Amino acid sequence: MITKSSIAHTPKSADAYAFDTETLHLRLRTAKNEVERVVLWIGDPYHWAEGGLDGGNLGGSEAHGWVGGNEVKMELEGQTEHHDHWFAEFTPPKRRTRYGFILEGKDGEKIIYGEKRVVDIRDPKVAEAECSNISNFFCFPYLNPRDVLDTPKWVEKTVWYQIFPERFANGRPEISPEGVQPWGTDPDPFNFMGGDLWGVIDKLDYLQDLGVNGLYFCPIFTANANHKYDTVDYYNVDPHFGGNEAFKALVKEAHKRGMKVMLDAVFNHIGDQSPLWLEW
Repeated sequence: MITKSSIAHTPKSADAYAFDTETLHLRLRTAKNEVERVVLWIGDPYHWAEGGLDGGNLGGSEAHGWVGGNEVKMELEGQTEHHDHWFAEFTPPKRRTRYGFILEGKDGEKIIYGEKRVVDIRDPKVAEAECSNISNFFCFPYLNPRDVLDTPKWVEKTVWYQIFPERFANGRPEISPEGVQPWGTDPDPFNFMGGDLWGVIDKLDYLQDLGVNGLYFCPIFTANANHKYDTVDYYNVDPHFGGNEAFKALVKEAHKRGMKVMLDAVFNHIGDQSPLWLEW
């Protein structure tokens, strides 16, 4: 029997993404050694039988009449301790698609796995109905060229080191926030140690000796918390980190050593003391 609770697929994620402007990559997880074969059932969501088998209803919860499905065999690309991982690629003729998964168990069980339900399709009539019922299939609306990951070549050889500035190194104690704890104090979610960007500059040679050539910073813009995810001012580096002057110096010194600098810029939320929040 196929363990239904072990089947997993998440749309618009590492399980379903635009590999390039024409190709969709899809993955499915199943319980280890239970499934003999997986077929991707996929096609154009607007390819319908004339009039639709249900009289032309394209949107009802039990809508039948979709004839856009194509079978694409999925390959077993790897196994972990508890799971099998399946892979297939598909080129949607019009860059849009709906899809589901047909699984054949080693014991003869055959099911279709969709967005809403899992159905046993050993009965040919049930299989025909389910394979034409688009309401149960996952949706990839459009292969947008902007969704294609296009990383610069230098990224492939970059060894990243992530830095939480407030905890990394205190280069100038005089700019530390009021109430700062002695360095080495047990950290908690609210205390401050006084780390700053000047301290990072002091440690660049050490990082280079480790083989690091990319620095990935947690947020550095003006904020109240030690983690700086509660941004108050996006135009200025936090003064307790050394402000814009320290950041300019850091970038200059990092580039001298061939290091890239990347920031965690938090734009999907702000701090409750930001003027952008308070004015509303």
